[in-house]
Amino acid sequence: METEKTLTGGCLCGAIRYELVGAPIVVNACYCTDCQRLSGAPVTVNIVTESENVRLLSGDIVTNGVPTGSGGQQTIHRCASCGARLWSNYNMGDVIRFVAAGTLDDPAAVTPDVHFYLRSRAPWLVVPDDVPTAQDFYDVKAVWPAESIARWKAASTRA
Repeated sequence: METEKTLTGGCLCGAIRYELVGAPIVVNACYCTDCQRLSGAPVTVNIVTESENVRLLSGDIVTNGVPTGSGGQQTIHRCASCGARLWSNYNMGDVIRFVAAGTLDDPAAVTPDVHFYLRSRAPWLVVPDDVPTAQDFYDVKAVWPAESIARWKAASTRA
C-alpha cells in the first residue's frame, strides 16, 4: 500500500481539479477487455478508496452508466467539459471510488498492489514479477491487508 499523503489530479482540459487524501484501500492494475475499451489502453490502473477521500476542488462532473462484465453497473464520473474519466463506482453507490491513476498530476506516485485479468493482457506488456497477479479476478483476502478489507467492509455498509 502507498503511504498516506495528499495527491492532486485533474482532467485533460484542466476544468476538474481534485485532491486524493490518505492511503488507498488498494491500487489495482486491470487488464480486462472492459477496462481496455474504457481507457483506450492495454491496462487501467485504479486507486480504490472511500469516496470521502476524493475531494473535488473545481469543475463540473457528469456521470453515465455502463454495464460491467459481471452484469452489474459501473457509474463513470467524467469532466463535463472534456469527457475525461476521473473515477468510477461499481454496484454500491458512491461509497467507494476507483480513481483513474492517469488523472493524477504525478501518476507515478502510485504503484499497483495487484495485476489481474492477465488472460486479456497484450503479450508484449511486461508485468513485474514482485507483485501479485491473477489470470482472472484475484483473492482479495490473499492480497489485501486486513486494514484494507476492514475499510472496504465499513464503506460497504453505507451503500
